[in-house]
Amino acid sequence: MRGYQEDQASPRNALGQIIGSETFSLASVELEQALTPKFSVVIFSDSLGFAQKIQNYPFDAGLFSVGGGLRLRTLIGPVRLEYGYNLNPRRGDPTGTVHFSFGFPF
Repeated sequence: MRGYQEDQASPRNALGQIIGSETFSLASVELEQALTPKFSVVIFSDSLGFAQKIQNYPFDAGLFSVGGGLRLRTLIGPVRLEYGYNLNPRRGDPTGTVHFSFGFPF
């Protein structure tokens, strides 16, 4: 989920420690607009619902982020630079996060 570092968009205990979840649902929506044949801009929204216990399936809490970025098309896939802003950060969560990647996600 853009807006968080890897493994940080997860339930926390009362001390703010990551404790993990037994179920989650993730939805992403993005709009990409070409500027040139190689460059494009993207805006996105990511939503994550999770539950620490399976009894609360499908989720009992949620995190939401929005953001934007730039993409460059290359032979190995897109080079992506994106920033996700957290709409409802919890105590200890970042306001947002910069992500850099290349290639297609699996």
